[in-house]
Amino acid sequence: TFVESSWYFLRYTASKATWNEKGFDKKEVDYWMGVDHYIGGIEHAILHLLYARFFTKVLRDLGYIENSEPFEKLLTQGMVLKDGSKMSKSKGNTVDPDALIEKYGADTARLFILFAAPPTQELEWNDSAVEGAFRFLKRFYDRSSKANISKTLPIVNHSTLSKEEKFARKKVYEALQRAEEVYTERYTFNTMIAGVMEAMNALGTQENRDVWTEGYWILLSIMEPVVPHICWELSDKLFTCKNLVPQKVIDEVFEVESINMGVSVNGKKRAEIEVGVGDSHETILTLAKESIAKWLEDKEIVKEIVIPNKLVNIVIKGSKMQHVRASVILLLALYVGILSGCGYLPSSKFAREVLGDKVSTQVIISAIDPQNTVSIKDAVDMAVIKSFQTSLSDRAHSTTHLVITLKNVIYTPMQYDTNGYVTGYRTVIYLHITSTHEGIVKQYDVSGNYDFSIEANAIISDQIRFEAIQNGATKAISSFVAKVSAQGARATKAK
Repeated sequence: TFVESSWYFLRYTASKATWNEKGFDKKEVDYWMGVDHYIGGIEHAILHLLYARFFTKVLRDLGYIENSEPFEKLLTQGMVLKDGSKMSKSKGNTVDPDALIEKYGADTARLFILFAAPPTQELEWNDSAVEGAFRFLKRFYDRSSKANISKTLPIVNHSTLSKEEKFARKKVYEALQRAEEVYTERYTFNTMIAGVMEAMNALGTQENRDVWTEGYWILLSIMEPVVPHICWELSDKLFTCKNLVPQKVIDEVFEVESINMGVSVNGKKRAEIEVGVGDSHETILTLAKESIAKWLEDKEIVKEIVIPNKLVNIVIKGSKMQHVRASVILLLALYVGILSGCGYLPSSKFAREVLGDKVSTQVIISAIDPQNTVSIKDAVDMAVIKSFQTSLSDRAHSTTHLVITLKNVIYTPMQYDTNGYVTGYRTVIYLHITSTHEGIVKQYDVSGNYDFSIEANAIISDQIRFEAIQNGATKAISSFVAKVSAQGARATKAK
């Protein structure tokens, strides 16, 4: 059957006028081709994609069509797993979609599948998460009563709103911005849905019916492709479907006078400060240090990290005597040859003082944070520092260069409360590490996960995301250390 499936997209271009006369018409093919987007599972797409491209080129060479390639874009979808194994009839671990739709409705099934993972990643089936998706949609439907019936987008005077009302509008338009990016570029629908959930949480903190109306006008529009039945019904009821058109972002909602920034010590949140939008770097650091003064007593500041509009992280170490003691212990270990394998040096003054220039690192970020709100590089740098400081005895000797590449960051909802609010997430970090040691290059793929909880109806803060990425990356790097330590031990034994 691969012969037919290798040119069926050309057959789809045939009109009724030519349907019974020829397989396809050259003019009609020129009008419709190529296919905008090809979507298929990895097991199916590889061979079928080759066959389809081959047939297209042969038909082009024979003069039947003008196209050289059949498809403009390719999206390879991930596998669906259950209990860690790929779903298959032979294993008997499939889920009956009819039973799911009968119990929860098609919108719940669609929401869960798109929220559980990006389409290109594997999806782990979770029955409790399906229940959570159902509860969210029920809340989404019930709260529509807070919006007014209107045939136009309400005009809201932003300058007269309260702090909570302004914040709610901001989260709604942030969700709109995210939706525009997801639908046109990234297709990470889970991040868009997370943005809608955050917007709903923010709307719930205020009672302005105009703000609620504006929120539902926009959120129903961007969620309609995901949960079409509920969105169409509510759009028809509230807005006679006038809202189901492309929406425009209003810049005024993003204007703020002050912001809250988390303050951390060695990656652990200790305080939160409110700063003015125009405050200088020095002013922010001064306020941050004042808020964590008791954690800085008798400590030496190694590094000060300010992520604008998000957080401040102060890296400290103990007294000078503690530093000297640690340096002596490590140098003695290096001298007697206790350490083996490969190591790395985080870009901190403390680390350079301990290992000198014998080990170096380079951190590369090839992934984009799905929430797009924290500095991933700073989080990974902190993970390197944290891992270095907590496991000195595992570090290596000799000249070694490491390139740590962050490949992906995935947030997956894991827990829900009885009202459908997400209360727990798992962050999975994927790293690729290239180690060059005395001219020998080795490759490692490692991953680490970090689970965190949030209060019901709470918005995931930038500080939580920063810590999640940092802790996940720390576990991944620890996995790398374990691998190279084992390799070093085997090599020593063989000698």
